[in-house]
Amino acid sequence: MAEALLYQHIVIKDTQTSHLSLLQHSLSTKRRPDGAPAGAWTRKITVTASLPDTLDLRAPYLRGLRDVILLCPNLESFCICGQPWSLHDNPETTGDMLKALPDHLRMCAWADLGEIVYFNLFREVCSFFSMLEHLRLRRFWGYDAEQVILTLPRLRSLSFTSWITIHRVSQWDLPSLVWLEISVESAVWLEELESFFFEHGKKLEFLQLVPGDLRPTLGAHRLYYIEIPLNFFRYFPLLSCFSVDPSWMRLGTVKGEIPAVPHENLTTLHILRPDPRHGPNNSCSEYVRSFFVAHQDLFPKLKVISFTINGEYIVVPMFYPWFCSGVRPAREELTKLGDGFSCVLIGHAYS
Repeated sequence: MAEALLYQHIVIKDTQTSHLSLLQHSLSTKRRPDGAPAGAWTRKITVTASLPDTLDLRAPYLRGLRDVILLCPNLESFCICGQPWSLHDNPETTGDMLKALPDHLRMCAWADLGEIVYFNLFREVCSFFSMLEHLRLRRFWGYDAEQVILTLPRLRSLSFTSWITIHRVSQWDLPSLVWLEISVESAVWLEELESFFFEHGKKLEFLQLVPGDLRPTLGAHRLYYIEIPLNFFRYFPLLSCFSVDPSWMRLGTVKGEIPAVPHENLTTLHILRPDPRHGPNNSCSEYVRSFFVAHQDLFPKLKVISFTINGEYIVVPMFYPWFCSGVRPAREELTKLGDGFSCVLIGHAYS
């Protein structure tokens, strides 16, 4: 059992080909009780190492990674992430490695590595699209000339950066999509994504907005804060949870906007940890008051505010006066809410 857990999720943290060779040897020579190689245990591979700087080192590393994938026939999740994209280094993922991914793959992610993968190549070699349920394209680079329409019949969750609008993303076939994360990297992201929202927003149940990954420009982040109109939620009639970092975003009015109407399904506001790149800004409690309490007639079913603190999911009822009034709760008040709460919540919500 211990050995099964050891190989169930493989995390590759460095780019030394010798380590990949040792991993290949273990996956191919060690056996399960039924005689199958140890690689048959593997369900998930996560690559956190940054790619080597030179082609001479990168090519054997990618070949080794491909060989590891081929030894894991039951792989369900593949995620490659590492250093943020650099203007001076645009490593390309080879088609061979994409072809090595199994047909039944359920989760695929290109997070922060900045790899260039041609959309045409991605579609042509990835036969697992019919089974894919989760796709993360936070650092997935393509080109304007590539107008590729992807068909993902089982995809339930999708994550991408707002620049993806240079492609025909609104025309992608996403009949099962219910969860969406957008990394905002453009001041006009809302206008650019409007066609996508009109096409796919009516199915969404969960929406998460996060600050973009672009590096600071002239000593300041490009998106110090953004404002969304009160009628923003009209795109998402089934939305039940809205997740956001309050340090960089606020709800407001836009000149000439369509009048907002009550949203009947939003029940949970999830607060992400503030992004330190944006510097001091409104506290979480101030954000909740200005965003939702001041416009509570627009969100009649909003009942709870949730946080994830130190890996623990914490829910605070909206009606607690100390949260919405801006008065810091005493330790005794937090104790009454249950064992899962602590003064960590005060720092998270009021700083």
